[in-house]
Amino acid sequence: MYDDGFGQDQEPIQSFRLNTCGTISDDFKTRVVRITDVSRVGIGFEIDDFAIKMNEVYETTIFCDDESVRLQLIVRYAHIMEKTIRYGCDIHRIAKNDLNKLYYDAAV
Repeated sequence: MYDDGFGQDQEPIQSFRLNTCGTISDDFKTRVVRITDVSRVGIGFEIDDFAIKMNEVYETTIFCDDESVRLQLIVRYAHIMEKTIRYGCDIHRIAKNDLNKLYYDAAV
């Protein structure tokens, strides 16, 4: 767990580190990503692909043990790292039961 600033007032937001796999899909292609962290604001993932578009909505599946969580993400920023690109996303839409699964997986 770590804190990160959010908004102009830099209100602290707690983030939880994850190391799980998932997929993001646009209209034409599905890509495998590594989910790195989750907070109440959004999700971070890493991939070695520059084809991810900013401010686009992606259908996402996160694999949590024997469950899968489906949600929609809007990609907001990218950070080029040494071997991969880290993307930060806002959660656009998620069902209540999927949100509960995601909370449980982040807490355990």
